[in-house]
Amino acid sequence: MSASATAHLDGPRERLAHLRYRTPRRGQGALLVGLAGCGVLAAGNVLLGYEGSVVLSLWPVAVAGCAAVVLRPSWGIYAAILSVPLETATLPVGGGQLTPAKALLLLTAVVLAVRWAREGAQRSPHPAHLAVAATLVLALLSVTVARDSGQALKICFVALAYTVVSLHVAGQGRGEIDRILRCVVLSAGIVGIVAALTTGPQQLLGDNAVGRAQAGFAQPNVFGVFLLLSIAPGLALSFRGGAVWRWTMRLCTAAAVAGLGLSLSRASIIGTVVTLAVLAAWPVVRRGLIAVILLSITLLVFAPSLLTSSPQITRVGQRLSTLASGSGTVGGDRAALRATAPRMIADHPLLGVGEGNFANYSSDYKLYSPDGAGYDHAHNLFLTIGVELGVGGMLLLAVLVVSLAAACARACTRDRRGRRDPLALALAGVFLGLLVESLGDYPLRTDVVLAVLLIEMGAVIALALRASAPGKSTLPP
Repeated sequence: MSASATAHLDGPRERLAHLRYRTPRRGQGALLVGLAGCGVLAAGNVLLGYEGSVVLSLWPVAVAGCAAVVLRPSWGIYAAILSVPLETATLPVGGGQLTPAKALLLLTAVVLAVRWAREGAQRSPHPAHLAVAATLVLALLSVTVARDSGQALKICFVALAYTVVSLHVAGQGRGEIDRILRCVVLSAGIVGIVAALTTGPQQLLGDNAVGRAQAGFAQPNVFGVFLLLSIAPGLALSFRGGAVWRWTMRLCTAAAVAGLGLSLSRASIIGTVVTLAVLAAWPVVRRGLIAVILLSITLLVFAPSLLTSSPQITRVGQRLSTLASGSGTVGGDRAALRATAPRMIADHPLLGVGEGNFANYSSDYKLYSPDGAGYDHAHNLFLTIGVELGVGGMLLLAVLVVSLAAACARACTRDRRGRRDPLALALAGVFLGLLVESLGDYPLRTDVVLAVLLIEMGAVIALALRASAPGKSTLPP
């Protein structure tokens, strides 16, 4: 690239321009029509029961989808996020399970890596991305001590792909960030509706709950964390765009809140409350929260039966009241897990026990789940990272938290008119809420949570870079 062509790439935000790819509008239209046609053909075959032709009709979908991602990598991110409700549709590959979201993100990462290698243009990564990269290097080194090296390698490969996607998101403009996060909120709304329609009777048995909603996710806590990542951005986007988008975001956010209540995930509910507390720095949400609090106090004083007559509200309250007991693990004791984890770290301080290998070592310390196997994490983010990656992993996690906090603070700075970006506040709240949630769980074990988390990390870095550019604001004009 000539000096004249690069003269305008001076500011931190402008240096990202080369990471955006555009496809001619005619090509986009033809591709979308082709995808829609193949999708209709596949859906029709499924509905009509023509099993033999389903496979044939899906091949054009796959080919057209790959072509779309090659031409416009962001489309792969849209499609991956929107396919999260299809988490139960898995394909066995290499001893693991490949979901539509994972397949699309892996394809997108490969396309981006090839483009960057071909064009030879890469920006300086944010310190948060450097911390993630260093953690991946440490995780690869931990393969040498892991009892299940295949598991460790698979986790590292998938996390590397998601990091590539996160780097791409960090180089996008405000409009692209809005579109990506709208896809997250749409998926959350869909799974929230699925939870409302499919969840049966729920019952509390001491510290445990039966019948919790999970809407196709691996377990209710994973479902709750995904909704935690979606609710605050949904509120922020509920006041942007045209009327159709605004009301769609509002309905999806409401469905996500309902799904969170049905999940009975204590850590995720508390994390979401923390998220909303941060978003309350935005006057719109602050006024809404004050109205909700005043209404709740009024009902408690003058008509308490209206609140206590709701079985779901009662169950959520009773579920939250069990947090102090420390024995929320099904058939186990979280206090025992957390008490034993430091001893495991002390026994393996350098490289830990290997990425994803907590379960292979926990039985050595007499930590057994109800089915007789070892627990796969310590129900705490820092302790699990320490056990699996050693002291170095914990230090890198601390660096990541500090770097991400700095990016959030930069993105949330006021512009020249004294305004803060609601979306930046929402993402800052999400990370703080997730940090609180991680004190009682380990959400990063699930691919979909890790993917959305890294995508949102890229989004807040993009907003931070835009805020730091001279004369720029994260808020749209």
